[in-house]
Amino acid sequence: MRKYVHAIVTLALLAALAVGNTGCGGAVAAYNNRDLTVQAKMSDTVFLDPATMEKNRKVYLRFTNTSDFQEVNIGDLLRARLAEHGYKLVKKPGEAQYILQANLLYLGEKKEKLTMEGMLSGGFGGGLLGSAVASNHSVAGGTIGALAGAAAGAALGAMIHVDEYLGALDIQIQEPVKGGVKGKRVVSKYDSTIGKDTGTSGNTLETDFRSDRYDHRTRIVVSAVQTNIDRQIAVKEIAGRLATQVGGIFAN
Repeated sequence: MRKYVHAIVTLALLAALAVGNTGCGGAVAAYNNRDLTVQAKMSDTVFLDPATMEKNRKVYLRFTNTSDFQEVNIGDLLRARLAEHGYKLVKKPGEAQYILQANLLYLGEKKEKLTMEGMLSGGFGGGLLGSAVASNHSVAGGTIGALAGAAAGAALGAMIHVDEYLGALDIQIQEPVKGGVKGKRVVSKYDSTIGKDTGTSGNTLETDFRSDRYDHRTRIVVSAVQTNIDRQIAVKEIAGRLATQVGGIFAN
């Protein structure tokens, strides 16, 4: 199947060059993206204390999925990656050295104003939508324009498009800290955790907190790009890369 697509893309490129139309750029983009490209980025780097990691290699994992895509269980992939790094998964948070919480926010096709950069800019707990930015992986609709005037060329162009799929995962890792941590937490006037107005006169409420664990938080976004991408392959690759990125944080 992939050989067939490669052949079609090559023919479309040659046809675009033959007619010398400005849409040739779309055909070139399609040809350059004939192989699947997967990349991952994190909003914030997370470093776990190596000494703490050696003391106890037990992890409690809670995975949730608030995306519209429920077909892939990334929770199982996360468990597998942690086991590969020598960690034991426990069923009770109190038995764990690390408490890992992960939520899949989005998994699917790239949409207008829903870009990899926009998702990352929101950071952990932030929104997904961001300003649309220029990308080399935009849909190669220009291919059709490049082949205008040639019926066969137009038919080829209609079959070729560069697709991008995105996956976004928020993670929080609670790591034990000797002596605990304390500080201040700022919440909005309407506190979603209690479901009602906090009653303050301003827009935020500042509270003191103490904990025996430090919270590491980050967002991981993965992009998969290919000409005429296979949806199932794209989703599988993104899910696998998300799990690998999380597992990499625990590697030592």
